[in-house]
Amino acid sequence: MNKKYNLFSLIILVLFSAIVVFLGIRSKRLALSQNFNGVVQKVSYYGGKRDAKVKLNDGQSYLLDLYVVKEDGNVKVGDSLFKRKGELDLYHFKKNSEGHYQLYKMHSYSSFFD
Repeated sequence: MNKKYNLFSLIILVLFSAIVVFLGIRSKRLALSQNFNGVVQKVSYYGGKRDAKVKLNDGQSYLLDLYVVKEDGNVKVGDSLFKRKGELDLYHFKKNSEGHYQLYKMHSYSSFFD
């Protein structure tokens, strides 16, 4: 019985590890494939972690959980967000006192391994 229990535990551990690695690879591929550039029209917060979800002036909505942008991330209506395909950084711009956009913060991709 002890050998069966050890084998079962090993199989569960291997399956769990494979799922974690798969999800990590999948999220990084998703971050690399994202491409958007626009002005924030609406901000809402999603889930228990309060991840920011934005609607840009192109009409598309984006959940910013891959870049760890939370409720306290200071994303406001009127801010500009830029994410280039093939890169892992999200650029967050705010208007300065002259009304010109300037870089406020760069949010980097983060997985649960980081």
